[in-house]
Formats: sequence, C-alpha cells, structure tokens
Amino acid sequence: DLVKSDAGHVAVEKYIEELSFSSWAVFRPQYMIGSGNNKDCEEWFFD
Repeated sequence: DLVKSDAGHVAVEKYIEELSFSSWAVFRPQYMIGSGNNKDCEEWFFD
C-alpha cells in the first residue's frame, strides 16, 4: 500500500537511508495499541 510522502516516519526513514547502513528495517504497527484505540480484539489478551 502507498505511504504518504509527508508522513512523519517517511522523513526518519529517508534519514536512515542517507546514513548508508548496509542493511536496516522499519517495523510499522498495523494500528495503535493501548488505551484509546478503536480495536477491542486486544482486550482478550489484557483481561
């Protein structure tokens, strides 16, 4: 899926790319976790 070029994490990823590491990875969560999110499926793990 496409990523907005003005999203904050894109600038960080471009900065890391400019550092010329031989390899690196970025992990993006599918959705926000913790209190206040709109996913009730994680309540099963924390009850």
